Amino acid sequence: MIDISIIPLIFFSLFEPSESDMRTIWVETTFEKTAYRVEVADNALEHLRGLMGRTSLEEHSGMLFLYERETQAKFWMKNVAIPLDILFIDRCGVIFEIHKDARPHAETIITSSQPVMAVLEVPSGVSQRDRVRIGDKVSFSRSLDAMRLCQR
Repeated sequence: MIDISIIPLIFFSLFEPSESDMRTIWVETTFEKTAYRVEVADNALEHLRGLMGRTSLEEHSGMLFLYERETQAKFWMKNVAIPLDILFIDRCGVIFEIHKDARPHAETIITSSQPVMAVLEVPSGVSQRDRVRIGDKVSFSRSLDAMRLCQR
């Protein structure tokens, strides 16, 4: 008998991102500005799928979740095999919260402490390695800037 809990994992693993799905974003810290290649999740299905079914992420890569309007973001790691750092970003592109080392397959809900416009998931340890801190700025390519992030 098949374990039906793996059906979403099988389904979502069929949809790997193409190079055209990838965008470059920058995280500007006190120390430097670092580029990341990210897959953009900007609709409900992509938000649901997230990084399910992936077994690894390349260096300086991740997934950027964009929202139509400010929202309380909720994540869990069920069916996600990669430990992650989750960076919560306000409407101005400022990181206001970092959840470090989200454990693979954990079913605990990770909720932002305030509404977000974007969330960046990167491999666990990246925020420490790249010295990313609360208050650092995330900037998007010109095509993503139109996603209602304010100018400072």
